[in-house]
Amino acid sequence: MSGWKLCPFSVNFGDVKIPKNLDYPKPQKIDALNGVHAVSSENIVVVDAQTLLIPSFSYDGEAPDAKFWVGRGPKPSSQGVRVADENGKEDPLRRYDRKTIVLTLPGDLTVFDIGHFGVWCEAFAVDFGHIRVPGRSLNVPPSLHMLGVSPQVGPRDFTRSASRER
Repeated sequence: MSGWKLCPFSVNFGDVKIPKNLDYPKPQKIDALNGVHAVSSENIVVVDAQTLLIPSFSYDGEAPDAKFWVGRGPKPSSQGVRVADENGKEDPLRRYDRKTIVLTLPGDLTVFDIGHFGVWCEAFAVDFGHIRVPGRSLNVPPSLHMLGVSPQVGPRDFTRSASRER
């Protein structure tokens, strides 16, 4: 290090002031489901603009064509949209007994586009229980899909890829 002098420099290349009272986007609780065919849950959490967490969801599984359902306006109708179950399937719902599930709204649909979420019998156009979704008043983060990010599907097997590189 001979010949070099160590000089501390202090340079501000820019800064951002964040107000103490900033209302940043975060998951928000809304109402709980309560309806016929034992449809119930604890308060639903809107995790982000396309993800709903439904704690302790119950449904007796007895209806022939029950689906998770969303749509515009305060009440379900046949103009609504199916929401795939926690396994990504749009089959009629099976029996649930206080199971916590995570659902993703289809395509580019967001909580800002809908007015309700619930369980709907598609074959007979019957509402088994729904809640209103206060879309525009929710301050939730964007979904990974909206950010152009694909979630990791499963664990990557690094041993296989490492052996191919040799």
